[in-house]
Amino acid sequence: MKKTLFTLICLLAFGMTSNAQTSVEIGEINIGVSAGGGVSSAIPFLDFDPVANVHGGVSFAYLASEYFFYEFDLLFQKKGFKRELSMLGYSETETFNAYYMELPLTANPVLPLPSGKVDLGIMAGVYFAYGVGGKVKVEQKADAADFLNALGDSFSEAGMDIEFETDGETGVSTSSERDFFGDDGAKRFDFGIRYGLSLGISERTRFTIAIDHGILDDFRKHDGAESMISKNYVLMGTLSFYFR
Repeated sequence: MKKTLFTLICLLAFGMTSNAQTSVEIGEINIGVSAGGGVSSAIPFLDFDPVANVHGGVSFAYLASEYFFYEFDLLFQKKGFKRELSMLGYSETETFNAYYMELPLTANPVLPLPSGKVDLGIMAGVYFAYGVGGKVKVEQKADAADFLNALGDSFSEAGMDIEFETDGETGVSTSSERDFFGDDGAKRFDFGIRYGLSLGISERTRFTIAIDHGILDDFRKHDGAESMISKNYVLMGTLSFYFR
């Protein structure tokens, strides 16, 4: 269910990305800027919830032929995910926000559409990323009344009619922050594959919907024990404008 919801949200995310062939000669490099957004989560999907993604930077497209180009980007990108735990009147929400400098390298075959003014392309390649900052926000809530109600329900299911009563304020909440990266946090280096579809809107703009699928585990092991297992997963849309 969470995977389906994540996919639907991703399809609604705005986006786009770029290269334009007709204004650049074969063998030349097209230079431009790119920006966009989407949703970010982590694998396995059932363990995490999505958060917003934003990214922007510069793009370089090398036109290898009339129907094929390579793209190299340097992007500042926000990734992350959310994790929730709830039981017997206690709830905890951890929101992970990480910021990376990212270098995607992709191959992009394109097919001109009948109108002759737009083209449809596919993209496939890899990305390398280095974490430059980030925070984990932890929110904890506990409510004695909720705990006692859950406990009473358990007794009722066992055939025992027991009621609990509380007086006054029963809830307490706390929040804290810690660094996302570091010795006790996530690894700074990230690597994965990138794939997607693109639409050449004009000679200088391109709209792309792409997925970054991480291969490396984000978190390091501690004292020989396995840490939390997660791999970055981002579905993003990017709009790129090329100057030449």
